Amino acid sequence: MRFHRILILGCGVVGGHVLDLLSRMTEPFEIHVASRRIDASRLRVNLAIAVAANLGIENRIDVHRADLDNIDETASLLHELKPEIVVNATSKQTFWLISTLPKQAYLDLAEARVGPWLPNHLALAYKLMQAVRQSGRSIRVVNAAFPDSVNPVLATAGLAPYVGAGNIANIIPTLRRGIARLCGASFQAVEIRLIAHHFVGNEIATYGNPGGAPYHLQAWIDGEEVSDRYRDDALFALFNDQLKRTRGVPGQVMAASSVAAVVRAIATDSGLLHHAPGPNGLVGGYPLRIGAERIDLALPEGLDAASAEQINQGGQRFEGIERIDPSGAVHFTESRMQALTRTLGYQCRSMELAEVGDWADELQAKYRAYVERLGITATET
Repeated sequence: MRFHRILILGCGVVGGHVLDLLSRMTEPFEIHVASRRIDASRLRVNLAIAVAANLGIENRIDVHRADLDNIDETASLLHELKPEIVVNATSKQTFWLISTLPKQAYLDLAEARVGPWLPNHLALAYKLMQAVRQSGRSIRVVNAAFPDSVNPVLATAGLAPYVGAGNIANIIPTLRRGIARLCGASFQAVEIRLIAHHFVGNEIATYGNPGGAPYHLQAWIDGEEVSDRYRDDALFALFNDQLKRTRGVPGQVMAASSVAAVVRAIATDSGLLHHAPGPNGLVGGYPLRIGAERIDLALPEGLDAASAEQINQGGQRFEGIERIDPSGAVHFTESRMQALTRTLGYQCRSMELAEVGDWADELQAKYRAYVERLGITATET
């Protein structure tokens, strides 16, 4: 194994699941957890240790305080702990929080998709990557906070995380199961290569279709291409039928499993074939070979990197982000942003990277005001 010291930033739903999964692996990981709520994190860590012990695995997991808003403090922590891999499971507001609102309020906000909420996910990731640079250490950061677009924005400032996790990976097992079912094959015999933005994966999982956004999908069974042996629409329809799974907050373990798989692949330098978003600062999700020293695109023959990213840039527009400039400025689509303007009174058509903290604060304030108008207390959200 090449690396073993792992720091998980954030111990909420996704971070907690990542902790559970890593602590139950047989690799001798040295795991650290850091968050602003150190007492709550210690309770969560003790739960993970106890569960792993029931499975015959002994862990020592250390808990630390970290406030990513304080770049100097975070840099000092990174310098002290010397993690080789950092998992970013933090956000100003997790994307699934709106699903806990009354149904109509949720539907109104969900029209925006994820793009206009970008400041919530980018603000802390930006400060983390500044702290990584300030620490002077070589750290593989696995970003779980909307990496399809956060990673490429940070790449414009030379601050791209090593790779993302979740999103595109969340639909890969069900796609393989569906192809196996439609083609009469075993799950293990099926291999797929999908190029798709988060928007595509979420639409397929939610509605059973890609929502009109571009994607590229090829499949093989025992090495033989079988893309002509099934229809994509029939495959995607299975997500709302025979292969429908639990989603929402309980379903976040799916994203966490992708994070854990990516971390193990980096730590062990396995060259694992896995789908993940935001590799090397690229927009959207791709099939990859993941190792300790490099992330390689594993595109199907005949599709080059530029064409693959163009597909994902198309998906990003459906998500509500028109484009990301080389300067780091982000331009949002009017149609998606209007959903937040109608509901929250929030309007941002373009944003410079340096302004992300201010936009995140405004978005948070207007969301809290909206929730209060609904008569819901903060503890209910």
